[in-house]
Amino acid sequence: MPTMHTEVHEAGEIAARTDRAFHRVLHRSLADEPLSERVDAVRAGDAEAAETAVHRPFDDIRSRLSRH
Repeated sequence: MPTMHTEVHEAGEIAARTDRAFHRVLHRSLADEPLSERVDAVRAGDAEAAETAVHRPFDDIRSRLSRH
C-alpha cells in the first residue's frame, strides 16, 4: 500500500488505522477462500495438506503484492 510506504518514510512507522485497514482487506480476501479443504485435511490428520491449504491464500496475496 502506498500509504504504508509513505507513513514509514515520513513517520518511521505505520499508523494503527492504516494497519487495521490493511488487515481488513487481507481477512476479506481470506474469507473468500473455502474452509472445507482445510477442515477436511485437519480432520483426516493430513498435516501436509492442511499446511498447503492454509498457505495457499497467502501465496496468492504475496504474488499479487509482488506485482506492485
